[in-house]
Amino acid sequence: MNKVVGFYSHIPIAISRGNMYAPSFIGKYLDRLAYSVDELVLYGHIIDFDSSDQDYCLKSPKINFINMGVKRSSVVRLLFGFIYFFNLKKSNLDHMIVRSPSPISPWFRVFFRRKKLHFLLVADEKEGALNKEVNGFRDLVVKYFLRFSDVILSTCVRGTSSFVNSRALHLKYIKNKDIKVISTSNLQSNDFVAKVNFDIHTPLRILYVGRLDLSKGIIETLEAIKVLNSTGIECQYNIVGWDETSGRNKMIISSKVDELEISELVTFAGKISHGADLNDIYRNSDIYIIASYHEGFPRTILESMANSTAVIASSVGAIPIELQNDIHAILIRPKSVEDIVSGVKKIIDDAALRRRIIANGYNLSRKKNIDSGVEELIRHLDDQVL
Repeated sequence: MNKVVGFYSHIPIAISRGNMYAPSFIGKYLDRLAYSVDELVLYGHIIDFDSSDQDYCLKSPKINFINMGVKRSSVVRLLFGFIYFFNLKKSNLDHMIVRSPSPISPWFRVFFRRKKLHFLLVADEKEGALNKEVNGFRDLVVKYFLRFSDVILSTCVRGTSSFVNSRALHLKYIKNKDIKVISTSNLQSNDFVAKVNFDIHTPLRILYVGRLDLSKGIIETLEAIKVLNSTGIECQYNIVGWDETSGRNKMIISSKVDELEISELVTFAGKISHGADLNDIYRNSDIYIIASYHEGFPRTILESMANSTAVIASSVGAIPIELQNDIHAILIRPKSVEDIVSGVKKIIDDAALRRRIIANGYNLSRKKNIDSGVEELIRHLDDQVL
């Protein structure tokens, strides 16, 4: 029996020379999903090609892309999203998966049969709204828009057989008995390296990977770097990431580096796509620190663990649900320079602890590979009686 699965993602697709390109974290997942079905009907929006953003070329010949039109602002998509569905080719779908949160999620609920519709929830807008720092009217509007959108999405999910990618989200939607937890990791076999030598470098190599977002605790980590070096613990901080604020956040971070007089200790490596180059950076680092104020469950934690890099992470969002302190990682309080310093010292001084969290983190990441995640999704879809 043929299995035709629809998939919507608000993350745009670029088309160049007849090929489709997407960010690697979603592109790899789509290719693997297409491998497990007879046809993957990909609904989405088109954007101009930029090799730094659309860094992955979709390979599967079983992906049929349907352009839904220009991606408008979040407010327009939420209030007037029905415009995307006029004359929209729905194909003969067995299932329709909507990667959420997305402002047009409620319109999928209107235009697609409930029994065929599944939401794949990968983030919690309510959590982001509750923790959003408000610096002006625009931030205030965004904060309440996120809260409103979260209420709408929660209503849409009711009565559907849908999926979440963390146990924290599962707890949020637990009243819906048909919600299943699956992994959306894109880790492949060549992303894993088990460490056999647990020694650390001198100077210590500390790493951050991700958006240059001040809520990720980058400023606090810089202050911890200053404290550590002033106490005789030599360390360097490599920041691998990109700025979505037109350079504003990088300027703030750079100013902090200058203020602390640690420019010789900090490197801005820019954006590096997930793959061999980024894996090499993980493997040549000693500690990955993500000191977020709020989180879902960052995929960079699993990427670090897959490469046998010790992790220090804030105990927020899904992190303390998925990870045990001193077992998989060192968990710290958000906004605490003292905790970052203490965590680094523990990893340096306690070789048994260092070995334990690296080995356990690696074993955990092995369970979260892309094959097992997609196969579990397909099994749940097969169980649905349409």
